[in-house]
Amino acid sequence: MWSSDIDYRGSSGYGRDWRTDVYLHLGGADLDDILAGVEYLRGLGNVDMKRAGIWASAMAASMTGMRLFQSPGTSARRAAWAAVNDWENYNAFYTHQRLHHSQGES
Repeated sequence: MWSSDIDYRGSSGYGRDWRTDVYLHLGGADLDDILAGVEYLRGLGNVDMKRAGIWASAMAASMTGMRLFQSPGTSARRAAWAAVNDWENYNAFYTHQRLHHSQGES
């Protein structure tokens, strides 16, 4: 069994563009990163994509759920634990920074 972790956009420590690429669109560039990782594995030639899967918690679990609808054929197995399915009721500080317009923006 092989495992890997993806550093999702919107986290700190990678510079402003990495941190702000998800502004007003969680499930955009960060979901693209996951899909790129899946394509990388597919391209290796030694990964059985029928047995490949993803499991995740919290923010990553939200991306797992989004994949079900935006890219249903990406992997055969998925498990999401403690997913954020309603951003309106999630951590107010985290959500506000990423999903609300700043003053002066339209």
